[in-house]
Amino acid sequence: MNFDFTDKVVIVTGSNRGIGKSIAEHFAKANATVIILGRNQETTLQTCEEFQQQNLKAEGFVCDVTN
Repeated sequence: MNFDFTDKVVIVTGSNRGIGKSIAEHFAKANATVIILGRNQETTLQTCEEFQQQNLKAEGFVCDVTN
C-alpha cells in the first residue's frame, strides 16, 4: 500500500529512537515533513540530522509531553 503525505506535516512524539523513530521515518519516506519530538536534545538532533542526510524533510524539537 502506498501513502503520499506530500505537503503534510506530521508530528511524532518520542521519535528520536525506537518505534517512534521508525514511524517518523516511514512518514518522511512518504514525503511528509516530520516534526521529531523527544525529551533528550542530543538524540533528537541526531535523529533529525540522520533524516536530513537521507534528504528527508525533518525538524527536531526538544519537548516533554508527559503530564
